[in-house]
Amino acid sequence: MEHKISEKKRYQLSRIILENTKKKRISSGNYYSVLIVRVGNCSFCNETPAKKHKTSSIHADTVVGSAVPPDDDAVQPENPMGQPVVWHCGPNDLILIKPKETIQIQSRNSQHAAELLWIQYSEELLAELSEEGTDLLKSMEVVPFSCISVPTDGGTAAILKNLFTRLERSEQEKDDFGARLFEKNMRSLMIVIILRACIRSEFEKTRKGHRQFVLDDLFAYIHRHISEELTLERLEKVFFVSRYHICREFKKQTGQTLHSYITKNRLRMCKKYIIEGMPITEVYKMAGFGGYNHFFRAFKKEYGMTPKEYYKSHMTL
Repeated sequence: MEHKISEKKRYQLSRIILENTKKKRISSGNYYSVLIVRVGNCSFCNETPAKKHKTSSIHADTVVGSAVPPDDDAVQPENPMGQPVVWHCGPNDLILIKPKETIQIQSRNSQHAAELLWIQYSEELLAELSEEGTDLLKSMEVVPFSCISVPTDGGTAAILKNLFTRLERSEQEKDDFGARLFEKNMRSLMIVIILRACIRSEFEKTRKGHRQFVLDDLFAYIHRHISEELTLERLEKVFFVSRYHICREFKKQTGQTLHSYITKNRLRMCKKYIIEGMPITEVYKMAGFGGYNHFFRAFKKEYGMTPKEYYKSHMTL
């Protein structure tokens, strides 16, 4: 079954029921379409043929659809077999479809139907709802998708569902005081909330990705310079991040302090050098310890024996 909106209408609301995992086609026509997953789980893929879509911020991964920040040169992905990527959606997720795109969608549960709330905006309506400093049409064009799935929190989804229901009743309430203004404001609020959800999703993914990237770089830097003096001041200058943020994030993500991590790695190097027969008086220098006393105390605390005792115990094996 294929759904299309009347070209004469500037926006339209409808509900879609997906049952028995039967596939349905949804075509956006000349409209920006947003589907809100009210209940159930579904999956979809972009059916629009023979076209690669340039993106810059949000796209699917190469196996399962999810909103993640790609490289600048990313394109609408395909799986290794050359087929469109399948996106998986659950309750409260949004599905955004740009004009002239078609998706194929189905319920992921043969026992329970999925229900979607479908709203479509024309370019004319988006332009009309815009105001100075808030160009909704341009914002929808900038959002880098042909079709994507965007997660929302329960509160945001509840507001969108409520707005959808109120807009459905607008025809029955057309004679109420301020009906046209009320309806216009609800349409504006809905699209603004949807765009905010896209921005928030992108920001969260970018923030998490950046934080992981910094930590991975920190690990690599420590191992490259483990034999040198690694002060917080030095790391602060290298990564352009405050020493307090470095320490806090490191402890939060690894469960140990940065000082402890560096010390343990230096002690492992010392063990290796001791086993290789290098003089203990030289070992601590090669591993980056600032002095013998510091090295001696740290070694004994970590391994329960002195460096010399460790050497002897290894030699007797």
